[in-house]
Amino acid sequence: MNRIIQMGHRDKPTVTPDPTPTVGNPSVATLPGKACAVCGVYVLDAALHDGYHRQQQRWMRRADQLLNLFRQVAEARGWIVPSTGNSRKGSSR
Repeated sequence: MNRIIQMGHRDKPTVTPDPTPTVGNPSVATLPGKACAVCGVYVLDAALHDGYHRQQQRWMRRADQLLNLFRQVAEARGWIVPSTGNSRKGSSR
C-alpha cells in the first residue's frame, strides 16, 4: 500500500518583541555561578564541577596505565619494536 505524505503549511504565529528591560526590572539579574577556567562551561556549583574534573583526570590516569601495560606486554612479546622518543625506525620521513 502506497501512502502519500503531504506536508501542511502553517502560518507562523506573530510574536511581539518584549520591551527592553529597565534597570529596576527584577527579571534582569546576574545569574549565579561563573565559567570554569579549565573547560569554559558555565558552573553553578563549583565543588560539584571540580569533582567532575577529578573524575575525568582519574579516568585518564587509568587509561594511561592500561596503555602503558599493553605497550610493555607487546614489546616484551616482540609484537612491536620498542620506541625511543618520537622517531620511528624505518620511517622515511
